[in-house]
Amino acid sequence: MEGDENLHKLISVHFMSNQLGQHLLDSVPGMLYFVFNQRMIAVIVAHNLEAGEFIAQVSYLTMQLFAWFLDKEIWV
Repeated sequence: MEGDENLHKLISVHFMSNQLGQHLLDSVPGMLYFVFNQRMIAVIVAHNLEAGEFIAQVSYLTMQLFAWFLDKEIWV
């Protein structure tokens, strides 16, 4: 392949939360939940809402993009 390397990558975090699973079952049951804010971009994959089992696919930046973001005033 030609071109730049990947500009961001993903970290997978497995976690359990019965409270979150029950809340999502009661309000908006689904498989994918997207998180976009100033601190994070992530996709939460609900593997088993009844058991509260999730995987968070969290995006992280390479040093190229991290340096660019450091110049912005988004960090609190």
